[in-house]
Amino acid sequence: MERRKFLSRSGTAIGGGLLGTYGLTSEASAQEPPTDGQTQAPAQFQQLEGEWPKYRYDLPNTGHAPTETGPEPPVSVRWMFETGRGSSSPAVVDGTVYIGSVDGNVYALDETDGSEQWRFGTDGSVNSSPAVANGTVYVGSDDGTIYALDATSGSEQWQFETDGPVRPSPAVANGTVYVGSYDTNVYALDAGNGSEQWIFETGGWITSSPAVADGIVYVGSRDDNVYAIDTTSGDEQWRFETLGGVGFSSPAVVDGTVYIGGWDYMYAIDATTGAEQWRFGGIFYHWYTPAVADGTVYVEIQYLEAPWSVAVLQALDASDGTPQWSTYVEDDWMEAYLYPPVVVDESVYVGASEWSGGGLYALNADGGALQWNFDMGSYVGPPVVVDATVYGGSGRGAYAIESEPAEPAAAITFSEQESDGSVVVVDEVELSHGGYVEITDADGTVRGQSAILEAGTHENVEVTLSPVLEESQNLTATGYLPSGEPYLEDDEPVSDTALITVTEPVEPTASITFDDQKSDGTSVTIRQVELSEGGFVEITDEGGVARGRTAPLDAGTHENLEVMLTPPLTERRHLTATVYRDIDAPYLDDGQPVSATALVLVHTDEEPRKTKRSKRKRTLERKKREYEKARKKYEKGRLRENELKKKRGAYERAKRECEEYKKRGE
Repeated sequence: MERRKFLSRSGTAIGGGLLGTYGLTSEASAQEPPTDGQTQAPAQFQQLEGEWPKYRYDLPNTGHAPTETGPEPPVSVRWMFETGRGSSSPAVVDGTVYIGSVDGNVYALDETDGSEQWRFGTDGSVNSSPAVANGTVYVGSDDGTIYALDATSGSEQWQFETDGPVRPSPAVANGTVYVGSYDTNVYALDAGNGSEQWIFETGGWITSSPAVADGIVYVGSRDDNVYAIDTTSGDEQWRFETLGGVGFSSPAVVDGTVYIGGWDYMYAIDATTGAEQWRFGGIFYHWYTPAVADGTVYVEIQYLEAPWSVAVLQALDASDGTPQWSTYVEDDWMEAYLYPPVVVDESVYVGASEWSGGGLYALNADGGALQWNFDMGSYVGPPVVVDATVYGGSGRGAYAIESEPAEPAAAITFSEQESDGSVVVVDEVELSHGGYVEITDADGTVRGQSAILEAGTHENVEVTLSPVLEESQNLTATGYLPSGEPYLEDDEPVSDTALITVTEPVEPTASITFDDQKSDGTSVTIRQVELSEGGFVEITDEGGVARGRTAPLDAGTHENLEVMLTPPLTERRHLTATVYRDIDAPYLDDGQPVSATALVLVHTDEEPRKTKRSKRKRTLERKKREYEKARKKYEKGRLRENELKKKRGAYERAKRECEEYKKRGE
């Protein structure tokens, strides 16, 4: 069953029964016809060619970069940088891509190869798109903070805390940062030091990124209103109440008109007075953030009435809202989404989220014909286009897509090898466009994939296998592009097959020497321990209670390791030192833990033992003197023989007793 369609219709809204309640209300229909071209409202700063400094390109949020060009098909991934889960829409300035991530980091990446230059961690997801001005990166975080970071080093310059997540993207104009927060406020902050200039309170979350034009900040609020606020004073100039709410749409300001989507209509509002010029749509529609270029409004819609979900890209005449063309993605299985489009060089670029994952589409701005699309395998957020390269964020991280310079080429060398069954090593992998290596068995079952590899040559690429091989067999290593398509040569996948011989795992070994010793009770010393795989040594008492543990030990031989005891010993004890592996399992020898037991004498026991030894020694000396005296009397005939034998027996018993205590260390 075909689950996804991307269809285009020229000169009309999506018509007939599909969008039967889709209507147009216009207060501009009686006006004079518009001129052929449109000029953007003054941006109050110089937009440099080859740069995309903020969300929606410029201060008025037009989403139109008139001096840029996009890549020509066929296209391919120049590089991909993995972040934690999703990423925001990037800014590109001075050869660097700045992008936020749901993993809580702001990243600075080299625009040429995607290599990380720096990262800055926050305490929340970074859904806000960075804005770059005068060497500083301004960005919000779900931790409720607006950060100013040095664009070169990533070091923090200042931060400003709000009372809600800061998901909208900042605008920086005339030394002031304008940004909204989920705490319902719009903030104006000094760009140099973050000091508060003014706060404008609305009645709902600010999920809209502000546009700045002609001294006015334009922003939507979840209280259903669009606000015009004086950039200097923070005073309200006007407010426009939508019928169904603003939602997540950000305004675009062109030729004195504010264009913004709502939960029901696409609105055109007079930028000076706040009067409605026209609206287009109806119930069952969610309109999002528009791009405005050359007299046309391009906006994504979510159509909610059909039994399946339809994501629509609609082109409207900017002067009166008349539909020009539409194109849509429909998904029979789950919701499909399009993200805010941008217009570059007569092409509309839009990211999509679909049942199959998501991709990037390039459409002709005049008619909506599909020029090319690229499947990213995950949702693709709002793109930016700089120097014929599309940069953006996706569910897999940041990416750069360019015109494909040549047919993808790859070479793989995969040699026969021995393995414990958990890992194999591919000798050499050469990928012209980057990608990864996939390992399959003889049945074609995938057993493992490498990490994402940059374009170039890689040696000794490790691939973890799952499930682990239990017997020797042939495995095949195949090279894949980042898109998931295999590299081909003569219409066949580029691969190499090798015999993997599964070997018996080598049992880890260890030995330990733990001598009898004296201690003050607070520590003991292990004379030597040898470990084949690293680990640690644990000390236990006679009851098996752990009394101390070494720090982690590297593989090798370690001598004179002091182990602190808790609680300290207060009397002599037999302690056992057992050698453990890093995985918290003991080393074994013939199935038994490798260990050694030692008698530890505590200094507090020494004095009583010395006293006993002295007493026994004095007794021995006395018995010896008595025996010598008796022997002399016996030799002179003054003592009977049986009396001599008694004295000699007493002396010998005392002598044996001393020798026995000495052997026991007492």
